[in-house]
Amino acid sequence: MALAGRKPKPTVLRVLEGNREHRQIKEPVKVPPIAPKMPLSFKGRKATLWKYYIEKTSKVPGWLTEDNAGLLAAYVVACVTHDRLDKYIEDKGGEHKYLEWCQKNNYARFHIMERDKAAKDINSFGAALGFQPTSRGRIEPADKKEEGEEDLD
Repeated sequence: MALAGRKPKPTVLRVLEGNREHRQIKEPVKVPPIAPKMPLSFKGRKATLWKYYIEKTSKVPGWLTEDNAGLLAAYVVACVTHDRLDKYIEDKGGEHKYLEWCQKNNYARFHIMERDKAAKDINSFGAALGFQPTSRGRIEPADKKEEGEEDLD
């Protein structure tokens, strides 16, 4: 049976967005400075995407940690799979011609089904990692200056 209500927000995110609820933070926040390490099997497009997301998220300390390595790896694999299958379908003449070919040859629409599954995985992994606009909108660096605030150094 599922628990009722929203999923609890990670403490790091509560601190980064400024603890808007003004509730006491029970556990101390320790932001690990180490980004997740890329899996050894990642080459080519997977390695490029991994480095891209590590670079983008490193601007906010503690966004991705070693705990997120598996989730980020699954996200990158889903992205590469989606791109590969989409290219395959386009090479066959587009989705419409591919479906006609499948029907004519009594062949399952395997590539379209797998591409759609990869798209769903991208959506769910992206939301969990904070890559979606709705999940990313509230994340701000802790050292961001308020409007009108001047640097006195």
